[in-house]
Amino acid sequence: MPEESHPDIGARIKEVRKRRGFTQRELAEASGVSLSLVRKLEQGEKTDTRMETARRLAVALHVPTTALLVQDGEDAADAATLDHWDGARRTPSA
Repeated sequence: MPEESHPDIGARIKEVRKRRGFTQRELAEASGVSLSLVRKLEQGEKTDTRMETARRLAVALHVPTTALLVQDGEDAADAATLDHWDGARRTPSA
């Protein structure tokens, strides 16, 4: 599967990670993504990643994958809205 370009994904990962109180190592362990990749993404050394990697990071951070992939100004809820509805998204359906 080809890698997809998602400018600023590293900045979004870092912002959400810090908001959640994770270290880079904790995020790597929770997501199953290598610490090296988390660091490279956050430092801008790597600016793209596979969709599955983004999904794993998003699950570990308890945000929709689009929160990491969608650029500011595109159709996506802001971080406060995502946080507000986080509990509802995780509630199992009957």
